[in-house]
Amino acid sequence: MLQKLGCLLLLLAVGVQYGFAAGTDQIVPVAALPGLGQTASYIRPAAYRDVTGYDTGERQVIRANDVLQSALQLVRQRAGVPAEDNRLMITPLNLPADIELPPGTADYYIELPYGVRFNFPTVVYAVVTLNGQAYTKVSLSLDVRLFQDVVVAARSLAANELIAPDSIKYERMDIGRLSQGYMTNLVDVAGMQARRTISPGTPLNKYMLAQPEVIKRGAMVSILVRMGDMEVMATGEAMQNGSVGDIIRVRNVNSKKVVTAQVLDGTSVLISLYR
Repeated sequence: MLQKLGCLLLLLAVGVQYGFAAGTDQIVPVAALPGLGQTASYIRPAAYRDVTGYDTGERQVIRANDVLQSALQLVRQRAGVPAEDNRLMITPLNLPADIELPPGTADYYIELPYGVRFNFPTVVYAVVTLNGQAYTKVSLSLDVRLFQDVVVAARSLAANELIAPDSIKYERMDIGRLSQGYMTNLVDVAGMQARRTISPGTPLNKYMLAQPEVIKRGAMVSILVRMGDMEVMATGEAMQNGSVGDIIRVRNVNSKKVVTAQVLDGTSVLISLYR
């Protein structure tokens, strides 16, 4: 019963969905301690002692809440989100217990062995030292969620449709639940072409989009042949559709020879020759 009450009080102290307010803890760089692996940050708590129920004359304690607060501070720092920014939400998945220590010089630091994860639990270690030597290691898991404004379809988009500015909008979403390549700028999406049908509210990513086709099969184009400083122009017929940057087949109308060229714009293609 007392253990459950202690966990409840700790949850109330940190909040189920956490918004960190930095206290008096100090973060300073240190070298790795022998046998403990590489450390990037060292968290020195404001106080270890004076916890009710412990004889501080014989034993000392690192409070669980100090460890948790230090872990939350480092995660927010690594995520690059300031404390006042509510886009980052951190929920502890397990709560560490107070760490009892015998007399001696006690310290601890926080490790993030796998970095901050937004789609899996973030694993954090509190490495405790006593008299400069490894004493124990405590692990805890955090659910870290970063919310960001991403571009979504404001209405249904047909396959091959050119995306107009009024057909997209911003919506705040948990990026850990999104597919790779999600878009965060309306300007980058407007004018692109949908590769497939897209439902309203769908987060757009780069794999759903394509540059619009500026050259259609059968269109007459200018073939620019470039070798060093020399350039030659010829007239050709596009043998396939193409977007800017695409490599397409083009037939020279004079020689009837079919060549491959890169699309420059809606009327010209480029063949680069190297000496």
